[in-house]
Amino acid sequence: MMGDGERMNRKNKGISPVVATVIIVAIAIALAMAVALWASGLVGIFTRFEEVKIVSAYAESGKSLGGTSYQFIVNMTLRNTGSADATIDNVIINGKPYTALTGVDIYIGGTKKDPATSGEPLAAGETKTLGIGIATAAGFKSGQTLDIKIHTSAGHEYAKAVVLP
Repeated sequence: MMGDGERMNRKNKGISPVVATVIIVAIAIALAMAVALWASGLVGIFTRFEEVKIVSAYAESGKSLGGTSYQFIVNMTLRNTGSADATIDNVIINGKPYTALTGVDIYIGGTKKDPATSGEPLAAGETKTLGIGIATAAGFKSGQTLDIKIHTSAGHEYAKAVVLP
């Protein structure tokens, strides 16, 4: 039989304060690591950006593009160096959208496109060629400088000046 003294000692037994402190610290560190990993995932999502670089741009005269002859052809190479996809939704020439100019057509990858209507995707890391066919009806002359801006659906503009030959 146990006496009252033995029963009392059994009730007072538990984990020591040192062991309790170690367990609490270990749980706190595990939670901190979980929160840090979760937060770093969120940072990656919110820091994605598009960055379209105009790698090259030059103009030629008296050439054809997509089987159509033009007075001038402006050839551009675009690369999305950002971490988010971009969508080209307009090409602006000397302050006017290309759709407002008579005799100007846009070719992307050699195919006639209308980015103002459907948008043209440019994935992160992707490179595409963009051709601008300029007919005589557009009224541009040799020696004239064209200020060409590539506009994206995110509202960014990427500009390049090209002199017509």
